[in-house]
Amino acid sequence: METRIARILSYILHPLLLPTLSFILIGTLPSIFVLGLPVKAQLWLLGMVFTFTFLIPVTGTFMLVQFDRVRSIELKESRERTLPLMITGISYMFLYYLVKDASIPAIYLFFIYGSIIVMVAGMLINLFWKISLHTLAWGAATGALTGISLRFMLDIPLTIACTIILSGLAGFARLKLNAHNPTQVYVGFVVGAAMMLLLILLF
Repeated sequence: METRIARILSYILHPLLLPTLSFILIGTLPSIFVLGLPVKAQLWLLGMVFTFTFLIPVTGTFMLVQFDRVRSIELKESRERTLPLMITGISYMFLYYLVKDASIPAIYLFFIYGSIIVMVAGMLINLFWKISLHTLAWGAATGALTGISLRFMLDIPLTIACTIILSGLAGFARLKLNAHNPTQVYVGFVVGAAMMLLLILLF
């Protein structure tokens, strides 16, 4: 039963879904972040994010599986992650290129830019060591919200607490499925959180 729950959590809390979830979350933050952005524009932006950060990377990975370039969609081996991560990184960059000139709040662009940096870092680390991409992504989300809270003096402790809990659940799932060891899980979270926190506070 625990293994089944861990597998479900691993899919629900997948890194590729996090950008879409993050953009939905941004819409719930104080109005300074979405001021002047019509509902249609928000839906358009959300559709673009979902397409370029989830649909295209997932489709690309499925194609790699079909052409026997990777064994399974779960990418259990570190060496199997390189091409899917490259596809994902390129797709993220296309997204940034397509929306950077749109009239949208800067916080959205910053999240995309930060996601690209974290993605590239994960890809480079993966060349030498198998880091947990799940906790890397959720650590980045936690660091981003913490940075926003500190920089803009927003009182969102419950939101930050939720991301920490979800990070823990993602880490539990990866450990339960024997996809990573504890060091890979913890380092993933710390690296993701530190990178996004520093990006928001320093730039």
